[in-house]
Amino acid sequence: MERINLKKQMNKKKLGLLIIAAIMMQACGNQTPQNNQDTPAEPAVSAEQPAPIPPLDGQWKADYIKGVTLIENTQSIYLNIDLNKKTISGSDSCNLLTAPIVTLTDKELSFGEIASTLRYCPEIEYQEAFQTALREVASYKLDGEHLHLFDKQGEKLLILDKGKRQ
Repeated sequence: MERINLKKQMNKKKLGLLIIAAIMMQACGNQTPQNNQDTPAEPAVSAEQPAPIPPLDGQWKADYIKGVTLIENTQSIYLNIDLNKKTISGSDSCNLLTAPIVTLTDKELSFGEIASTLRYCPEIEYQEAFQTALREVASYKLDGEHLHLFDKQGEKLLILDKGKRQ
């Protein structure tokens, strides 16, 4: 009998300690950090990753796709870049596509997984080449109204011109 009472007392003590520990952990978790030298108020901007260049925003018409000769006045292949949402969207001449912007600096640019509609189109040359090129993009260069996109080796994948579809 005495042994059972001793066990009950020990269980009550353990329960009490667990409750006190939980209260202390919650109290510590609710504290807001003081603004001191150990905790910066805002994250520092890295010299390696300057702010993105705003002229990238907007709609770009494809003029060159690596490995494909585009028919003159091809208006259906375009890319919309939305820096606020950090996404791209557009058309590969058949299907609509969208993807998140994963990397964006003053030189680097890469996209996440591309989601696309799955329409049947007899002319698949453009759509495959355009989406493949977008998957390989690693850097860019702005030249006036022209956006040049390159792969990791620096080989040109796409040339896009600023402007709306006509």
